[in-house]
Amino acid sequence: MKNMKITTLIMAAMFTIQSNGIAQKESNNQQTEQGSQKKKSKFGSFVRKVGEASTGINMSNEMFIVNPASSYIDIQLVGCFGDSNTQQVELVFTVKSKSGNYNSAHFGGSSQAYDTKGNTFKEYHSSGENVSLPAGIPVKYTIKRIEKVPSTLQHFELISSRWYLDAGHHDQGKSKIEFRNVPIQWDVSHGQTVNTVSGITDNTTIKNPANSLIDINFVGCYGDSINQNVQLVFWVKSKSGKYENARFGGSSQAYDTNGNGYKEYNSSGKSISIPKDIPVKYTIKRIEKIPPTIKGLSIISVKWYLDAGHHDRGESKIEFKNVPIQWNVSPE
Repeated sequence: MKNMKITTLIMAAMFTIQSNGIAQKESNNQQTEQGSQKKKSKFGSFVRKVGEASTGINMSNEMFIVNPASSYIDIQLVGCFGDSNTQQVELVFTVKSKSGNYNSAHFGGSSQAYDTKGNTFKEYHSSGENVSLPAGIPVKYTIKRIEKVPSTLQHFELISSRWYLDAGHHDQGKSKIEFRNVPIQWDVSHGQTVNTVSGITDNTTIKNPANSLIDINFVGCYGDSINQNVQLVFWVKSKSGKYENARFGGSSQAYDTNGNGYKEYNSSGKSISIPKDIPVKYTIKRIEKIPPTIKGLSIISVKWYLDAGHHDRGESKIEFKNVPIQWNVSPE
């Protein structure tokens, strides 16, 4: 009797161990299958996107960008925003140059959008607004007034946009940028993104294309929260001769870490005399419409002119990068 009980206990224990082993194996199989399904899902998404880019046919509902200028720029969609009262839609995206600076880039102009039924919607403007694209800095761009879009429409099948970087890099009327499967957000505010955490440190750097002629030292960037204006202050010192009518700025441009752009009020900088080896303080005034929630600027690009033979020629601007803003502090 005693031996039977022992045998029964041993068999029960063996059954329990075997059952746990089977359950663990089934669990492992399920995890493997789930992992395989996830891999298949990601791979399938990749294949569909490649198919969309190569065939021009939408194969999924995922938003996707066909960028024929991908060797020169990165493009990221911010959003597509509609006003139900005016039945107008804006497409907002960021553009980042991968290498050089493009001082008169533009996008859009006669852009066209299509819904799933083949209806066409056109941009009001015949040409896009010019924008400066400094290397490595995301810049926000808006294609405005795609018109007569009913507020019942939830997404575009396609928005095609022309692009121009410079005389040697543009769409040539053929290879347009395409935004596919673009959802429309109706009556949603899409103003400047507030970056209370700016990602800006105190390590301001200066790119000085005139460094063989002048030294430049950053003093500070000071903001007036009431008027929402910012001043950039720096020192300039001539290394060689005296420059009687030097000037800086005039249509200066600044960008925050979210790609929002800001412009200087003045179209031309104030002329100053720069004697040799004497530091002279210079102020670029009234970079406008910067909300005091913005704690810093990714870049401020500044034109420069020393004399008729030494100036930026509209291309090689001085760049102040990683610039913190001191709000309501008097300049030094």
